[in-house]
Amino acid sequence: MSEDVNGDAKETKIQKLLHRLLNDKQRGCSEILSDSLRLLEEVEKESRERTVEFARRLANAHSGMEGFVKVMEEVARRGVKAVRREVERANEETAKALSELTEGKVIVTISRSGIVERALRLGRPAKVYILISRPGEEGRLTVERLKEFIDVELVEDAEMGAFVKKSGLVVCGADAISKLGFVNKVGTLPLMLTAKYFGVKRFVASPLYKLVSSINAVHPFEFVESKLAELLTEKGFTEWEGL
Repeated sequence: MSEDVNGDAKETKIQKLLHRLLNDKQRGCSEILSDSLRLLEEVEKESRERTVEFARRLANAHSGMEGFVKVMEEVARRGVKAVRREVERANEETAKALSELTEGKVIVTISRSGIVERALRLGRPAKVYILISRPGEEGRLTVERLKEFIDVELVEDAEMGAFVKKSGLVVCGADAISKLGFVNKVGTLPLMLTAKYFGVKRFVASPLYKLVSSINAVHPFEFVESKLAELLTEKGFTEWEGL
């Protein structure tokens, strides 16, 4: 009887977590991916077939995040443990590479990226302005996550020019990268163009597991050409042409 109760409780927990991940529209790709891999590793202990099923459902739910979809396909092909280990290492090293550029800087960022958040916590910037990032307003969550650690301020998307002008660095994450550029939340393209206009350095931080052969940005995501931002990966500065 006790085993049945424990089994039911575990299944309920799994279903709740799966439901939350399937419907998560506010967090960044790397955060959703990390939690998805933790769930799939737990499921794989019981059933490889069910793990593949869950991976496909998650990929379908986040089809706009092509890097996420690619990793789910790898899970279905290779299993969870090795993929999760590679993803976590890449996330950590990419965040570290970005953090080394942020110390003492005034920074503007957009939307929500787990890798960017981690880098900003490590890097001790002087000030971070976070665009609210409509639709979805993910910037609000980024502020909540960072306000205890660094000086952050939420600003309207339409104010980006005023704050980029007095910043020293513009950074963002990506949901997918290719030789031609990257995909991120809508608003990233005007942010990068504004920063270019004011001569402010621009970086996109993305692990190489998000590399795809072709990109198809679907709203609320948009494509940004490689010429508008330098790329940081787990290898540090990475040439777009070499991808």
